[in-house]
Amino acid sequence: MSSEMDAFKDEPDLKQAASALEAKRYRKTIISVCKRFVSKTTDAVADCFYLYSIYVSNEAVTEPYLIPLFVFTVISCMTFILGNYVGLLRLWDRRDSKIVNNRRKLEHVQLWLEDLPQFVLTVIITKKQNALNAFAVFNLVTSATAFVFGILDMIEDMLMLGEGEEYPYL
Repeated sequence: MSSEMDAFKDEPDLKQAASALEAKRYRKTIISVCKRFVSKTTDAVADCFYLYSIYVSNEAVTEPYLIPLFVFTVISCMTFILGNYVGLLRLWDRRDSKIVNNRRKLEHVQLWLEDLPQFVLTVIITKKQNALNAFAVFNLVTSATAFVFGILDMIEDMLMLGEGEEYPYL
């Protein structure tokens, strides 16, 4: 996509078109970062609340699932912090940072090692308890939403790839 931008730099009218295109892409990046921030914030909060609700319930049925739930909640919090850091880097330095180029890997980690296990554990624990409480519903909804948003972001990235590009312009 930078070759498109280079072609615009030679003529004054085309310079304005190039800067308008750049501004449009930057606005799209801001929207994407904000969407991910809201989605991941609610997901991490729901994970923590659900872990706390299981911990204070002191039910023997949920005891074997407490440590895995704790581990995946810690992963959730760590990926939340790292994801927000990457989001800020995307707004500040969209091209040069290696961590921004590895954003997709982080999103895969969030999907497969955080959202999906939290969802599965919540379903298993809810089934073992034979009760669906508000924290379980909150956790299920936020994990599913974060998972769907992550898949949609990956599809959007693939659709934005130009010929010969490995990573989209962000």
